[in-house]
Amino acid sequence: MCYSSEILQAKNKPECSYDILIFDCLNGIYLEHGKDLYQGKLNLEYGDIQEAYAGHYSDHYEVPYEKRIEPALIEHKKDIFSSFFSALYEGKFVAKEDAAGLIGNNEEFIKWEFILNNCDGYFLIKDSYGTDIEIYISPAGYIIFFSPESTPFITKIDKQICKQIISQYF
Repeated sequence: MCYSSEILQAKNKPECSYDILIFDCLNGIYLEHGKDLYQGKLNLEYGDIQEAYAGHYSDHYEVPYEKRIEPALIEHKKDIFSSFFSALYEGKFVAKEDAAGLIGNNEEFIKWEFILNNCDGYFLIKDSYGTDIEIYISPAGYIIFFSPESTPFITKIDKQICKQIISQYF
């Protein structure tokens, strides 16, 4: 579901904001593989990526604004990045409770705490539609996308590919 809203910014200037809500089980529509979310719902195709950045959550979000380190632009046309996306599309979704090796799988889920404990490295991907998508990479073999409501969508892929992508870009 996509909707727009106007937000009053500084000096009462209205700014339009667009939000996308993702429902993982709506009227019999289920997400089973990574491609169901990344290709089907987010329209994120490897060939449509305009820019990709690699960063650390702790460098950008966990420090005072003036000390933030912005994610670095990366070369995303390499074979390892293509292999990563192939694995991401074919990976199966797992419930947060079933993601072995991830710390913080309890009823008191806190997004930032979960990220810092499991997957500090992330990609910020800008596609040809102008959409920014953040995906987090865990060395335990999980790729995590958070919806705007902080719902984690966890995709299990080959642990070796995660380790290769982490060593290449982080």
